Amino acid sequence: MPNHDAAQSALGYLHQVDWALVEMLENGPDRPDQMMMLEQFDDVSWQGDAGPTDLLQVKHHVGRRGNLGDKSVDLWKSIKVWLDDSASRAVDGPTLRLVTTANCPGGSAMEALKINSARDERRALALLDQAADDAESAETKAARELWSKQPKDVRASLVSRLSVLDRSIPIDQIEVRLRRSLWWVGLSEVNLALFVDQLRAWWHALSVDLLLKRRPPVAAHEVRSRAGLLRDGFSSSSLPTSIARPSKAEITAIVDTHANHVFVRQLGWINVPTNLLERAIIDFWRTVEQTTVWVANHLVDLLELQEYRDNLADQWDHAWDSMLRKLPPNATEKEKEDAGYDLWSQMRDRVGTYLRSDFQESFYRNGILYELANVENPDESHGWHPEFESMLRQLTVGRIK
Repeated sequence: MPNHDAAQSALGYLHQVDWALVEMLENGPDRPDQMMMLEQFDDVSWQGDAGPTDLLQVKHHVGRRGNLGDKSVDLWKSIKVWLDDSASRAVDGPTLRLVTTANCPGGSAMEALKINSARDERRALALLDQAADDAESAETKAARELWSKQPKDVRASLVSRLSVLDRSIPIDQIEVRLRRSLWWVGLSEVNLALFVDQLRAWWHALSVDLLLKRRPPVAAHEVRSRAGLLRDGFSSSSLPTSIARPSKAEITAIVDTHANHVFVRQLGWINVPTNLLERAIIDFWRTVEQTTVWVANHLVDLLELQEYRDNLADQWDHAWDSMLRKLPPNATEKEKEDAGYDLWSQMRDRVGTYLRSDFQESFYRNGILYELANVENPDESHGWHPEFESMLRQLTVGRIK
């Protein structure tokens, strides 16, 4: 049987990470001197030099929105988190926020503390005190008892510092919120979707480092800077890189899938070491995937790509002719392999001839070279070994007529 509780918990954690990005984009510009952290003081926390200034509990529900009534588990779990911590419990403690996809029922304590509504802190406090006494749930018992033990000034202070954002967007609608927060980048709707995917992927990787305590808290200007760099990738002189280098597990699968490609056979004929052969396959794979994304999002057209391939093919032809001239008439097989390897190294490490002036990812240029060498027909293919044409004919006997 599937574990639906585990699935909901996983979605909750993902939503927490995504909501932190929303928070950073929307409130970060007003907090230039503050930093954000995940799972340090709270689910999401803003902090200054003196400690936490704003603590967020982020709650997510799948399907039914849930109910943030006075006896709800989400509410009392959040209260317990805050009361367990001396800093958030203090009368002069940080601002507290409860962000939830659930709904605050009419007449409830949390309705009296909703953001952008008339606050009634006295009523909210009275309702929480009453719920702490009347509720019977074993799941909230510890939190309610802890609440009742607090002096009135502590309870009143917590209520005064608490704001609630209910009916928050669920995780499957977070991209819409992010697009609205990023209107200022000035991209078309199609490109904005790709841009948001890239920024979100970067934020997820950064969040892993935050959760593992491998980096200090993140400042708003870092997010703004990254967004600016990604935005530059959509200019007429550049392109966005959305296909990252795969993980080790993914590399193994990709290499296995491409092991019999023509360009891989050709690299084998010049004795390219296994580790470099693997890199070549990944460059080829990333190039194919990246081209697909660009074309699908109308960032490049087929004519521009064909012109780029033709330019690289012309350079290869010149380098090929130069290699043949340097080979002695009676060259040994080893000399031929070495000459082909030198040609491959020369073309692979060549600087310049980029698809666009500000897009200088070497994997893409190399990937196009491997595409040129991945053609079975020796009359249309490119290669490195001085005798690659005859070797291709032997390889493709029976398949090319």
